[in-house]
Amino acid sequence: MGTEPGLLKGLHLLVVEDDDNGRAILSDLFSYFGANVTVAINARDGLRKLRQVNPDVVVADVRLRDHNAPWLLREARTIPCQAPFVAVTAYNFDERTLRAQGFAALLRKPLDRDSLLGTVATVAKRR
Repeated sequence: MGTEPGLLKGLHLLVVEDDDNGRAILSDLFSYFGANVTVAINARDGLRKLRQVNPDVVVADVRLRDHNAPWLLREARTIPCQAPFVAVTAYNFDERTLRAQGFAALLRKPLDRDSLLGTVATVAKRR
């Protein structure tokens, strides 16, 4: 899968990341590749945003300051939000466990740009 600027055109992504720099980088990257991006600073903010928007994909850091991404995914499904979730983390989480909890994919930080973009595009197509 190529990484041309229009790769994510037409997709709406929700990025849930509590690190200011990480959130800005992800938002800028996804926007550059054509996505409409909504950002959230923590899990509760992410849940509020999910009540306002219907993203095609949610990209969430696993360890957030207020709750973790599995909590956010569980709560999102009660809204109901059916968007696939992509977990990103710098920590050693078991991918099988996260997939069993409902995550479509797990990516480890530092993130590889092409893997991140390819995963988001692929997950969005499966929706």
